[in-house]
Amino acid sequence: MDHVNFSVERGEIHAIVGESGSGKSTLARVATRLQVPTNGRMLMNGEDVTFLRSRAELRDYRRRVQMIFQDPFSSINPSQTIFDHVAEPLIVNGMNGRAQSLAEKVQRTLASAGLRPAEIFAPRYPKELSGGQRQRAVIAGALVMEPELVIADEPVSMLDVSVSAEIIKLMLQLRASRGLAYIFIMHDFHLAAAIADRVSVMRGGRIIEAGLPGDVLKRPSEDYTRQLLASAPTLDEALGRRAARVSNASGLSRPMPSQGIC
Repeated sequence: MDHVNFSVERGEIHAIVGESGSGKSTLARVATRLQVPTNGRMLMNGEDVTFLRSRAELRDYRRRVQMIFQDPFSSINPSQTIFDHVAEPLIVNGMNGRAQSLAEKVQRTLASAGLRPAEIFAPRYPKELSGGQRQRAVIAGALVMEPELVIADEPVSMLDVSVSAEIIKLMLQLRASRGLAYIFIMHDFHLAAAIADRVSVMRGGRIIEAGLPGDVLKRPSEDYTRQLLASAPTLDEALGRRAARVSNASGLSRPMPSQGIC
């Protein structure tokens, strides 16, 4: 990445779109501190978090910033129960408290991610869950730390079209109920237009265009953006006809279009 400048406000969805190899996932890894930047500055609530020196600082940052990975089939340790997966961040960060409190928090988080009744899903193993249920468990593992910012790296790209819209709907509802900010890493321009408050287009490790979805995706100023839009599937093709159901989701910033961008 080179000269990447962008921001995300509390409760906002900022979509980073671009083709494979454009630098989107590298940006996500830097933002979550899974990769350390070589230069530049990262600020969170006005605080410089570019180079965190101590474990305590890094632990606090990772409590506030969590990531949802692309592949729900490899994001959960197959030898762990769903309860253990969700509880692990609390235990590692010394936030587990009493056993009863830990169990209650894990079950509340599972329920908020749509795994209900939570006491049924908690003792199960990943192999016992569908792809959509696994991604809900991944989301619960990110939410249990009560973060301010969640970075979602292609969170529905490996799911069947029949469940993708439901996962997006869940994430929008959680944004509304928890005041979450999201950075969505995606290649689907039409989905970005439907859910994002702001969009940035990446190419070759740089952000080449940014702004409101209507400005960037309906009236792109860059030839590269126009080419990607021309080759992108419509929203119905990407998510299936069930995507239209998301239009009633709580926290949706604008109606989900029934066909393409409208």
